Amino acid sequence: MPSRDTLDEFLDGGNLEIYRYGMSKTWEMCKIWYAKYFLTGTSTPEESDPPETVIKRAESQIGDVQGIGTVCNGGYDMLINNCEHFALWCKLGERAQKVPTQLNKVFGNDYIR
Repeated sequence: MPSRDTLDEFLDGGNLEIYRYGMSKTWEMCKIWYAKYFLTGTSTPEESDPPETVIKRAESQIGDVQGIGTVCNGGYDMLINNCEHFALWCKLGERAQKVPTQLNKVFGNDYIR
């Protein structure tokens, strides 16, 4: 169930990985080499919506016992409706459906969506 937490509470001792929005096609081609040496996380050429919109989407799901039902209509599912989907939906809205998730990148878009 989505909730409002501090960054420290959210990370719970884990590492922060940064997902970059609005990255160029050149970045997309170079990021594998760059990530190997300098940073973690992933990226998309899609531009994020304004912070006010992102916050409004995220706050609309606080306390939703179905998890992130607004995102994929059906509640939490580790493969097709997880925290990555939620974060993409908060940042991109309906455009999030066009962005491959990490599982899509591993198994292919036909396998998971």
